[in-house]
Amino acid sequence: MTTYRVLSLLKNGKDFIKPGIAGLNLTPEQEAALIAGGFIARIAPPRLDVLPGWEKRAARLAKVGIFDALELLQAGDEIAKLLRVKPADFRTWQAEIKQWLMPQED
Repeated sequence: MTTYRVLSLLKNGKDFIKPGIAGLNLTPEQEAALIAGGFIARIAPPRLDVLPGWEKRAARLAKVGIFDALELLQAGDEIAKLLRVKPADFRTWQAEIKQWLMPQED
């Protein structure tokens, strides 16, 4: 499964995938068609230590092997335990990172 930025509402069988950050299982052909159509984009995650206000959190996360935004999004609650952070606070960090990765609406 690869994580993408979903730019438009996608239909997956009977389900819908809303715009945002999502893990998708795509063939290379599906990926190429969805990127060409402007429906999804690959994520080029920034390092956490370059994001404003993230210096201290980035240093803590680096100690457990998390260095960029995508690694943080893919991490589970077990990382919160390692960092001695409440799981809810860790999920708040992840939500903040999702906002960094999504293009802003005009």
